Amino acid sequence: ASSSLINGGTSRRARTLPFSLSPQKLVPAFKNLKEKLQQLQGNPLESRSFMYLDIIAWLESRIDNVPVQQVRRRIFLQGRKPKDS
Repeated sequence: ASSSLINGGTSRRARTLPFSLSPQKLVPAFKNLKEKLQQLQGNPLESRSFMYLDIIAWLESRIDNVPVQQVRRRIFLQGRKPKDS
């Protein structure tokens, strides 16, 4: 059997991400995305998406380098007031 069949029909090269950000650029990119999503959060047409996944809490956890559970707990204790940028 060939190695491509063993790997599920894909080579390792095909499974790499098409882009990559350095750690120095990742946090600023997360902050930028968080700001854009916060603008959409109040939009009634977009609110359903935020009910399924708290992406803003996930982004905050990556920005602050803490577990997402810690961010969710802080938001809960603050009465759902998200942390400012």
